[in-house]
Order: sequence, then structure tokens, then C-alpha cells
Amino acid sequence: MDPTRRLLAITLAFGVAACMPSGTAPEAEGRPPLARQELASDAGTPPCPAANGGTCVAVSPAIAPEAACPSSRWIAVLKPDISSCPPGPSGSAGQWVEARLFAATKGQWALPPGLAPFCSYDWVSSGSGLPPPLAVAALKSAVDGRTVRIDPDCQVVAPLGTSATVKAAWQMLQKDFHAQTERLAVLPTGATLPPVEVRVAVVDSSPHRYSGGEAVEDRLGHGHAMGRVVRELGCPDGSPVCIAQVSNHLSLPQVTPNVRDLAHGGYFGEQTQLARAIHNAVTEWRAHNAGNVPPGEPATPQPRLVVNLSLAWDARFGGAYDGNQVEQLPAPVRAVHAAITHAVCRGAVVIAAAGNDPGGPDTVHGPMLPARWEQKPAPEYSQCEPLEDPGYPAPTAYPRFPPANVTPYRPLVYAVGGVRADDAPLASTRPGGRPRLAAPGAHALASDTDVFGRLQPTDILTGTSVSTAVVSGVAATSWGYRPDLSGPELMERVRQGSVPLGTPADFCLGGLPCPWPSSDPRRVIGRVSLFRALEAACKGVVSQHCPSLLPPPPAPRPAHGSPLPTLDTATRNSIESKLTRTVDGSALNVALPPLPICRQSALRSNRWAYDETVCPFRQYYGIPLRPWTNPQPSKNPCTCCLMEVDTNEALALAPTATLYLSIDSEYVTRSLDSPTLLLNGRYELDISGVMERAGQPTLTGGDEVKVTGIPIDPAWLPIDSAELMLRGEEVGVPYSTSSELLLQ
Repeated sequence: MDPTRRLLAITLAFGVAACMPSGTAPEAEGRPPLARQELASDAGTPPCPAANGGTCVAVSPAIAPEAACPSSRWIAVLKPDISSCPPGPSGSAGQWVEARLFAATKGQWALPPGLAPFCSYDWVSSGSGLPPPLAVAALKSAVDGRTVRIDPDCQVVAPLGTSATVKAAWQMLQKDFHAQTERLAVLPTGATLPPVEVRVAVVDSSPHRYSGGEAVEDRLGHGHAMGRVVRELGCPDGSPVCIAQVSNHLSLPQVTPNVRDLAHGGYFGEQTQLARAIHNAVTEWRAHNAGNVPPGEPATPQPRLVVNLSLAWDARFGGAYDGNQVEQLPAPVRAVHAAITHAVCRGAVVIAAAGNDPGGPDTVHGPMLPARWEQKPAPEYSQCEPLEDPGYPAPTAYPRFPPANVTPYRPLVYAVGGVRADDAPLASTRPGGRPRLAAPGAHALASDTDVFGRLQPTDILTGTSVSTAVVSGVAATSWGYRPDLSGPELMERVRQGSVPLGTPADFCLGGLPCPWPSSDPRRVIGRVSLFRALEAACKGVVSQHCPSLLPPPPAPRPAHGSPLPTLDTATRNSIESKLTRTVDGSALNVALPPLPICRQSALRSNRWAYDETVCPFRQYYGIPLRPWTNPQPSKNPCTCCLMEVDTNEALALAPTATLYLSIDSEYVTRSLDSPTLLLNGRYELDISGVMERAGQPTLTGGDEVKVTGIPIDPAWLPIDSAELMLRGEEVGVPYSTSSELLLQ
């Protein structure tokens, strides 16, 4: 395990408190199930505290804003008549160091006016820690009258997918993922001209570098995996046509709140780090096409740019300006908005992840940022011109805007949601957070070769991160065949080639909720397909770059008709051969009453009262470093977690299920407990008690556990979804993680 990973849980604490009523009966070996009327008095009446002494469930308190937005870095927006950043004041405790947030490109372009008003102020002192309140007051006083606002930067940007290594099943999962995306193993050649190269800027955890259009390795593995997903769609190994050229731009450099690693990347980032990474992506793309190519890199033009944002922050940290003006945004958020606007004005397509439900007691609703900005329109030429550097727009054969007589759907960003192989939404889908575009996002992965040339998988990914990378890969590949289209026209073709899922989107251009009627075809969610997008872009069109003959279509995958991935016999045997222990789960015969913190779900256990670690996904946030973004730790402990219902008993009165747990070797120095299953989003099975009876209540790295005979209530059938929730601890601070299981 990377020693820096142990530093994840540092400055934030959860202060977990637990209480149990003194009259609660202890768990009794062999005790018969309680009658339904006994449960109220024995297990307690949730929630706690209650007048009659109900059961109390430990809950992590919300994180204070100052923990997410430390006062050591502030961002100011200058008034229109102020041309330079006011000097930062100094005192006996330290000094504020001022700088332009966005840097001009030396020898090439001036800083665009739309990005010029942003200034950063960093606290520098001989000691450590945050600036004293008097120093913050002095800073605000120093810039007063010359800025329209000043706000602390927030370290709230994180990747949006849980990941896992893999042992036995990765080839099968990759094959199925390729089928879900309708990937083409060989991209067709153009009729008279080859398709153009399209740059895909992966703004993520990979260190900043353009490496021959390949994904770059990073500490977290997330950025590398996003780049490989894009690459396998737009530049398949062995294909004579290679369109998608990945460039890497580090926006998640923070290893801890006070330590960043530009060489290997980190785990999260500040809002302004994201803003600068987007600006950097646009600037380097422009420089490449202007002939400023690093030595050894091919100088092939890349006239089109896709910006992939498989990351986000929660709306509580700024950005949900529904019905308000961009000027009302906090300064760091406004900087991200300005950088995205700059990219769109330059003709780029910006694609962003809609977000995942992070767990924890707080209710989440709606998409995360920047995907939430699909509600906002893209800028028109008249709005772009005063924001860009002199000479805008430079003459180009590739239009930045649709023709005057064409009015496609033109949001500022294109949000992406995630679906499973059967088109059901991901278990971590945020309520009210489904956009018009969706893509496969469960148990997804790409492959790569190691330093010895051996084929190996990336992390397995579940979340809207990978769905976003799929859409970016599809958009870039289609654009390579139709570079004559503007970005919005291209995305219309991607949308036209999607498979309608019959479900209305929650938000769209114009608002949240989407103002269009549920039956309006424009609002129906569409699952993106590479083959169908290419077909929509080129069919019936005379284009030198399009193939004269489209490849044969892949096997059809109708909406809601695709099966979930199923392990073959060899893979199943391989899993069985690695088992380290088997646990009898048949003792889960105690039904506890619904508890609000557990999603009001009915819980089955062999305990006689709620335990403080039951339903950990809702009790605890992620690792306290950044709990408001996605389930943590970033490496999901389940390398290959499966659940199957015994089909021989599916119609009987007592069906059972089998659970396979495979814990990542990275957890060899840590332990996990409180395994809980959530079935169909409603029914919970606490299996921690049966593991305690087996003498091994915790899970650790290398464990391969089979839990048999888990009783399933016939009323729960069919089982359409299953999540495994686990509780862990870092430096004495609890966290939880959630993994969507493969149903067999």
C-alpha cells in the first residue's frame, strides 16, 4: 500500500456517538425469532433519542464549510476598471502572496479578458496552519474597493467512480463492457480522406502530460482509467484508424489538504485547480495546432477538442445558480465557469459527470457541478468575442458555432448519467440527477500493458466517471469523421444515435426539473452507442472523411433488454478455488423495524437490536478527507463481489442467496466490518452477525469469502439490484464504502 494513502484521514473528525437503551436484550445464541409485536419493545422504536428509549444509530455529523474551504487561499474577482491584482498585505504572522489565477501563454497569446479578472491570494508564514482571523480581515480590507468579491477556495473536487482491482473476471467484464458501448474493434477508413485526429483532454488525476495521445499513469489510477476507456473507443489497438488523442491535465493534485504531488497526482483538488487545468487544456490544444509541438511528438493537426470532466463537487459548495446570475457565484466557482466558457467559445465540447450518491445521513438531490450547468445555455458569438484574446475568432475551416439557420440543443456542458448493462440506473444514482445522456457505467474497465508488455486491466469502475469517458470517446470518434460539424451539431448526432430508454431526464437546458413534458422525445434519456453515433453522423452524408461503407452493426442491444454480465464456468471455478473461508448465512432470521437513517428499509439480521454500525452507507460518509463527493476509499475493497439467488428455490417459500466477497490485497493492513446487503434499494441484510459467529467478524486484504444460505423473503423477488456496504476506519475515524454487486 502506498504510504501516502495512510495520510488520507487527517484533519477532519466525525465525533461518532452511540447509545443503546439499557433495557435492550442482548443477542442470545439460538434464540428463536421474536414475534412481530415484540420487536417494538425489544429492538426499540427508531429514531433515537425517543421518549421510550429507542435504539440509537451512530451517525457522522455534517462537515463544516471551513473544513472544505480552508482560509489559507482566497480568490478575488477584480472590478472591470482594475487591471492588476492588489498587493497582498503582510504582518508579523505571515504574508498574503498575490498572483493572477490564470497564466498568459508566453510568446503566443495574451490572457483572454474573460479570465483576466481572477486573482489568487495564498497565505505564507514561517509556521504552519491557517492564517489568524486578523490576517484574513487585513486581506479583505486590502482588496476592498477594487474587487467585486473574494471567497476562499474549496478543496471539494473529486473523481466520480469507485474502483477495484480484479483477479478472475476482468476479461469477461471487458468484453461485456465493449458490447454495451457498441464499440468497433476496427474503425473504418474515410472515403477519400482519413478521419481527423480529435484531442480529448482528460482533466483528472493523471499528471500533466501529452504522451503520444495515450493515457498517463497516476497515483489514484482514475485519470489513467478514464484515458484508456476513451482510447479503446477512439483508437482501438490494431485498428488502422486512430482518432481519439488523449491529453492529460492534472486537476486533482492534493494528496492531503496541505500536500500536493504534481508528478504523480493526488486524490482530490481545489475548484481553482480544476479551472486552471481546463484553461491549460485549451491553451495546449491551441498551441499544438499552431505548430508548437514538443520534440518527438507527431505534429498531426487536431482541429477538434473534447474536454472530459469525470469529476465534480457538491452544489452546497457553490454553483447552483438556478435562476440567478453567474456574477453571484463564489469566486472559485466563477473561475471554473469562466474556464469552461472559454473552452466552449474556442469550439470545444465539454462533457461532465452528473455525479454519484455519496452516502451519509444528508439527503442529496440533483446533479453535481459542473454537470449541473447543462441547464445553462452555451455562449453565443456576441458573448464570446469580448471574453477572448485579440484576433478572435481566428480564421478556421472548422466552425465553432452552428450555422445561423441551425438551432441544435446548446448547453454550456453536456451532463452524463450512468446505467448498468440492463439499462437500469446505477445504484449510486442521485435522486433528481439523471440527464438526457447516459452510458454504461457499472463494472467497466479498459486494458493496458505493463512495463513487461503483459496485458493487464485498469481498475474496475462503477460510477458516472466512466459513463462520461464513454460519451467523450464516442463524441471524439464521431467528430473525427465529421469535423465539419460544430460541437453542438456533433452532439446532436450522438444524441440521435442513442437508444431511447423511455425515462424522462430530471434536468436539461432550461432548468431543474426539466421544463419539457415527460412525454417530449427531447427529454427521454438516451444510452449512447459508438456504432449508432457514427451511423447518425455519416449516414446519407457526402463527406470525404466518412467511410464509403459503414461497418456491419454489432449484435443489437435493445433498451431494457440486455442481460447483466454472467460469469462463465471457468471464471466461477477460479473464484471458488481461491476461497479462504465459507460462512453459513442462514441465521439471518430477525426482522428489525424500519429505521429512518437506513432509508426506512426493513432490516434482516441475527441481532436482536440495531447495532451502531448497521447500514453503514447511510451512517457514515466516506473517508473524512472528502466525504461529500463519492464513496471512499477510492479503491473499492471488493475486487469481485457477486450475488446469486438460488434459482431452484426462486418459486419456493424459502429462496436463498449466495454472496462472494473478494477483498483487495491493498487492505492487508486494514480491516473492514459491518457487511450489509441492500437489495432492490429497500431491503437490508446485516451479515456481520453471522460472520461474528463464524469467529472472523472482520474482512481484510486477500480474504475470499463465500456466504451461503442467505434467506431471501419471497416478497423481495425478483432481485434487480444489490449493493454491499462496508464500514472501515482510518486513524480512528469511521468511513463507509458501497459497491454495486454483479448479480448472477
